[in-house]
Amino acid sequence: MKFMKYFKAGAWILTLAGFAHAAVAAFDVFFAGAFSPASGNAITVLKATSINIAEWLKGSSTSITASAWGAYIGFAIAVGLLMGFIGLILLLAVKGDATSSSRNNALLSAALWVSGVMSVISVLFYFWFPSTILVAGLVCFVLARFNRVEGEGYAAR
Repeated sequence: MKFMKYFKAGAWILTLAGFAHAAVAAFDVFFAGAFSPASGNAITVLKATSINIAEWLKGSSTSITASAWGAYIGFAIAVGLLMGFIGLILLLAVKGDATSSSRNNALLSAALWVSGVMSVISVLFYFWFPSTILVAGLVCFVLARFNRVEGEGYAAR
């Protein structure tokens, strides 16, 4: 069934790309890696630069030391984990017997929304490689949407 193939392909793309992104970003915490600035001097400046929210909250606690580098790498890890877990949730959802048309529509809507928003963010702020991966996932979910037969369940096929 075409719908299921496209849906699973999109979910796998989100899962693998998300967890790979988180792993590569986590590597950057300890070593200059894929998400590190090309200039070593930039990391030093980012680590020494506090972010506004840390400055605003310092009055209530002196233990807040959020740097621009920490926020950047933390967001990179968090986004990867978020994408990976959303993809994993979608994959687990298709394993169950979800014959409800409203549930099918909700899952597909969530998949389209997440992959669509992440694709737009990627195109606006990243470079071609992550954008290509995210748009491929979005295309799979769009194809699933147009190949879906009303009343079709997500039960394993």
